[in-house]
Amino acid sequence: MKNLKIQELISNQTVFKQMLIESLKIPVECFEYRTFDECLCSANYFICSKKECTNSQQAFVTLINYELHFYQGWNIHETNEKDLDSISNIWLTPSLKQTKTKIITANESSNGVESIVNSIENCINQNMTSNTPERWGVFLNDRRITGKPSIITSPISEPVIALNYEWNDIELFYETPSTYVLFSWDTGA
Repeated sequence: MKNLKIQELISNQTVFKQMLIESLKIPVECFEYRTFDECLCSANYFICSKKECTNSQQAFVTLINYELHFYQGWNIHETNEKDLDSISNIWLTPSLKQTKTKIITANESSNGVESIVNSIENCINQNMTSNTPERWGVFLNDRRITGKPSIITSPISEPVIALNYEWNDIELFYETPSTYVLFSWDTGA
């Protein structure tokens, strides 16, 4: 993970695009803490198993590709190699070129993520009534679940790469003992 250098990764577009192609073959789970609260919004965990993806560079490319598809509302299973050229050239490469990553500690990351998720859980619990839309709650791959997913309590390994780490926008890439994770949250404000 310490060897993940995003600017170097995207500077070799041939390798980057090959990794995007490979990313379509790697299963990713999405845990979504979903609200329609303007301040808290939703927090998302994009996760791939280390059994399916054996290095951090491929995991990073896989997870950012899935994250982009998720937020744009695209079905990743309908994406082909030709689409990946556009995805790389129009979306991912320009965005990653502007990213100013920083390394944060696992403790700082855990505290920040836990605070956000706990606030969202409280908001969900306070607003779960018969009038609450079905769209509120905790979801795994767009299916409502109960209880706290184990990924939330898995210990985070250092280093944690912060793609964004601001008061209203957090995007973190990190490892747990068995997974790679891309955590994403921002406010609607």
